[in-house]
Amino acid sequence: MELYVKPINRMQFTILAENSETIENIKHKIYEHLNLPIDEQKLIYKNKLLENTMRVGDYNLIQESTLYLIPILIGGNGGNCSFGHSFEFNALNQEEKKEGLPSKKAPRWRRYSAGINFEGKCMNTLCEAYQHRVLVKEKFGTFIIHLKIKELPCPLCKINIVDADNVMFNYCKWKIYGATADSGKIIKYQDSSNDFYKWVSFNGNSKTIWQFLKIEVTKI
Repeated sequence: MELYVKPINRMQFTILAENSETIENIKHKIYEHLNLPIDEQKLIYKNKLLENTMRVGDYNLIQESTLYLIPILIGGNGGNCSFGHSFEFNALNQEEKKEGLPSKKAPRWRRYSAGINFEGKCMNTLCEAYQHRVLVKEKFGTFIIHLKIKELPCPLCKINIVDADNVMFNYCKWKIYGATADSGKIIKYQDSSNDFYKWVSFNGNSKTIWQFLKIEVTKI
């Protein structure tokens, strides 16, 4: 049968498999395709981590089933693999979503725009926003979070902020696609903010360790 393999942040590809094959053998085929070592692969099917010693048939995989591939470490292709180490960021739990209206007394570093706005702290001692939580306007696009949070300039001094760990949306549509580092659970959903005068964010105390996280933001 044909199985689809969907690596995080890479193009999907197809492998051939038999019900009697072990998951470890499937990983060998993935290694031949991506040069990603077997012990650096996590395979997820229907939010279940596949064990090396189990067989394809044990998981009731059928023709054109999709396996999600999550690399455990940076590796493969001579070290040029684009996957990153695990990192902490907001859990982005839909049940902990919150909304609010802009404050007329908000300082300059807390002003947001339509699209996505990243939240972190400015640590430039010469900046008016020093040690304050600031909002960085990034508007629309596709954002690979473990890379993006390293290059977010303070809206005032333009020095990169630290501890960027949350987002705020305004008048846009967004898609969340990621995998947690502990269980490899796939998080995938989409939502929107249709009120131009309201912002949408998440409980700042709710964090998780991500293996990978991508957010796509488009206009309403």
